[in-house]
Amino acid sequence: MSEGSVIAPAGVAVESWRDNGTRRLPGSSLGAAVIGSPMSRTVPEHYRSGARCVRLVRPVRLCADAPEQSVQSLILLRGLTGLGAAVSWTAECDDGCVANRRLSHLFPPMAVHGAGPAALAEWRERYLPCMCVWRQGPGFVEVRDRRPGTLEIFTIDDPDSLAALAAAQDGVAADSLPEPVRADLREAGLLAEHGELAWWLPIRIRRWPNPSMIL
Repeated sequence: MSEGSVIAPAGVAVESWRDNGTRRLPGSSLGAAVIGSPMSRTVPEHYRSGARCVRLVRPVRLCADAPEQSVQSLILLRGLTGLGAAVSWTAECDDGCVANRRLSHLFPPMAVHGAGPAALAEWRERYLPCMCVWRQGPGFVEVRDRRPGTLEIFTIDDPDSLAALAAAQDGVAADSLPEPVRADLREAGLLAEHGELAWWLPIRIRRWPNPSMIL
């Protein structure tokens, strides 16, 4: 992977339906598809096509050695979660990373292979919409994060950090990011790294709820 390059457009295989509750009714299925990069564009397009329930065909590895395919799938999950779609997917974790709650803001999986049943139960019990979100302001980004169990608010206005955030939206070579910025975002739990790739964890919110403090 060349320096600064984003994830190659291999795509994520999915099956989709117009509604989660009517999946077995005629006309509900949208069939199989492959959603490719950049996910920040293709996921909203898939949602606008009518997809409200999406099944990921392949299991998704959560651990630090996760392959590029799983990173694509996690970015897809981030986008679908932000749009309010229901997602049917299976996770794989054999190093205990699921317990750190870093991905707990994503729509919960159906199963977590390699982890005990308590890990899945906690994910499902703790999950709420808007657990970790960001919004764009004039010259800054605000992140609100409830994954730790309490509200943490980050305001990012440093140009290098903002550039790294933008680059990591669809996945980027981790070593292409400035090391101090990369370390700060990773330490704050806002940047995930799998193999050679880094990607932005918080979900973008485009419509602020009322009252705003519910987040």
